[in-house]
Amino acid sequence: MRNGVARQDEALLRGDESQLISILQATLQNLRNQLDGVVFYSLAAPNEATVFAEEAKPILTSPTISVALVSVSPPRVLLAKGPDLRDGEPLPSDLVTQSVATLAKTTTPPLDATIFRSGSKTLLAITSALVVYPHDAAIQTEELNQTGAAPDLSGPYSHLFVNIYNSTKPVRSQLLITTYGPGPLPGPVANEVVRYEGVTWLVQASQRSALVGTYAQNAPWIALAVGLLVAFALASAVELLARRERDAAVLVAETKAELLESQKHIVRNERLAAVGQMATVIGHELRNPLGSAINSIHLAKTSPTDMEKYLSVAEKAVYRAAKLSEDLTTYMREREPVFSDIQFESLVSEVLESVPAPPDTNVSVEGSLTLRADRTLMTQVLTNVITNAYQAMPHGGTLRISVDQEGQTTAIRVRDSGSGFDPAIAEQLFDPFFTTKEDGTGLGLAIVQRLVQLQGGTIDVDNGHLEGAIVSIRLPAA
Repeated sequence: MRNGVARQDEALLRGDESQLISILQATLQNLRNQLDGVVFYSLAAPNEATVFAEEAKPILTSPTISVALVSVSPPRVLLAKGPDLRDGEPLPSDLVTQSVATLAKTTTPPLDATIFRSGSKTLLAITSALVVYPHDAAIQTEELNQTGAAPDLSGPYSHLFVNIYNSTKPVRSQLLITTYGPGPLPGPVANEVVRYEGVTWLVQASQRSALVGTYAQNAPWIALAVGLLVAFALASAVELLARRERDAAVLVAETKAELLESQKHIVRNERLAAVGQMATVIGHELRNPLGSAINSIHLAKTSPTDMEKYLSVAEKAVYRAAKLSEDLTTYMREREPVFSDIQFESLVSEVLESVPAPPDTNVSVEGSLTLRADRTLMTQVLTNVITNAYQAMPHGGTLRISVDQEGQTTAIRVRDSGSGFDPAIAEQLFDPFFTTKEDGTGLGLAIVQRLVQLQGGTIDVDNGHLEGAIVSIRLPAA
């Protein structure tokens, strides 16, 4: 809160300084117009002295201010009003060196501000010249007090300390006015440079007192007092709760020990049940092909004439049992994917070489993207999915394999033109050992789903709009 109040104070200070700078720029512009009027109207009138006196009157707002119409070359005073310049006298050498010489060298004389010494006085001279009178200029001089603070100012800026320098840095010898004193202002200090034609002034401002007001300044201490009261009340409540918590912790520890012991028995029983369920499923799935193989071998022994037929049946049954064992091993195996960048066309070409399309089946590949996946796993996934698509089109058809970018996901779709699937069994397609094929193991899509999930992806199957099925595999984009 204190930092917030300080930032508000600083913002108000900068706002006040910006307003002060606007006033200074307007004052310089007004002074430039007045000095230009002194030059123009005095030299253009037949009675120079009378017109000069009238034009100089609005500028002579203080007893320490002088106004003069001067010749630039040679440098001398033509007409003057005030304590520091006299008619017909030469200009002070410091003023000639620093200001008048500059006007003489420029084709477009700017407004110029110069600090110079004249006897025991330190004066500020503001000089202005017109292009139409290149050899003449008007000067306003005013005595400076560089050793003490100016009287407190009234009005909107009485709450500020202000230093103004006739330079871009706070140089003591270039101090024009101070309401604090010749030393550095108390912080925080806002600094900004005023530029108007040839005049460059540094304006420094700092606050005499908090600009945000007393309430805002005291708000952090009020909040602290309220916070301490709340903290005391909370501490009392926490102590009471802590005692209750210690009592409850003892009871929880005793209950936790009992629950852990019960959990051990439950986990042991669940493991035994899971092993028994898996053994039952595997035994059931293996019993059919192995039983068929045993019967076929027995018939081959008793019927030598049909031995080849029965041995062929036994071979198929044993192959099915071996395939079931292989699929089950693949499904249960734990492995960590090895990710790499894979070109989609290259991956599909490799799969189609290992599982070429049957007769009367047209295969099209659409899209070109780079996948971030495990090449071995994706080869097995696409092999299984494409093989299923072939089997869904026993009389041939069209197989489309495509890839698209969907936001942060890469979508691979395999569409066949077969007869699709019954929507009633959609939720069972990825269940282990569920199959609609006579010689299927029921692990194909379950394996595909597991391999896709290992790579952080998802898979789903839908019926096509007109025909066939669509298998959609979504992986995180490369």
